Amino acid sequence: MEKLDFLDLHFHIAPDLYVRRHDVLSLGPLLQRLNGGVYAKSHLGSTIEVASLAQKMGYPIFGSLVLNRCLGPLNYRTVLSALARRDPEETMPLLVFLPTLKAHANPSRLKRNYRHEFIHELDLDSEMLLSEGKVRDEVRDLFKLGRDYPVRFASGHAHREEIFPLVETAQKENLSGFLLTHPTQPCVGLNHQDLLDLSRLEFIYFEQTALTRRLRYQSDAAFTRILHELPRVILASDFGQPNCPDIDEWIQQTKFELQSLQLHSADQKKLLLENALHFLSRSP
Repeated sequence: MEKLDFLDLHFHIAPDLYVRRHDVLSLGPLLQRLNGGVYAKSHLGSTIEVASLAQKMGYPIFGSLVLNRCLGPLNYRTVLSALARRDPEETMPLLVFLPTLKAHANPSRLKRNYRHEFIHELDLDSEMLLSEGKVRDEVRDLFKLGRDYPVRFASGHAHREEIFPLVETAQKENLSGFLLTHPTQPCVGLNHQDLLDLSRLEFIYFEQTALTRRLRYQSDAAFTRILHELPRVILASDFGQPNCPDIDEWIQQTKFELQSLQLHSADQKKLLLENALHFLSRSP
């Protein structure tokens, strides 16, 4: 993995809730040419099976799990079942996103089309992470898996009011690492001071996505400030939509921008690869 030029922890592929640009068969050869890898994501739940097949073909595509209600109830057994479907020789941990289909006061600016007309018949309701202001026992049980199984957790579309209790619970459960998913997007709502406060916790990692900037949720100055002031930042695309740049355009533009900011090559490698690998390999 260290020989890759980048590892994108957030790339959407088909089959998914929405129409996507790639499946693993079209994405794999492109990644090989770019010498990059991705964690594939689907709002419908699991990319584990297609990622396992992709790896057998030599493609650096890794599986994730998104705990939306259409997959089933929020339960640690859902994660164990997902782990059981992985190849026993898999060396990369499973990336588990907390629910992403959540009701927010700030709907996305991104225009998307459902992949099937009957999608609304699925259970797409919000999954609550808190009960009476406290993290649900089901979430606490999920985090306990991180101590004994090859699992890493990301916050999904958890909102600010959920993030801080989740972080506190993750710390109590001795979670090895916790990734804050596009934390400055309105659907999450963390401000820069929040990020600075959270950065004091060494197990917290910060995802900075290209989609956040493409949707104009973040200024160039705010982006630069994050790169210079926060530790453990992981650059990701959050792309895969047909109306967004493909992954080759994203990585080319990202490298150009990092160079224009006069970041040393070692710092660029941390943002594009090493911080992600460190997050994935941390031990409790």
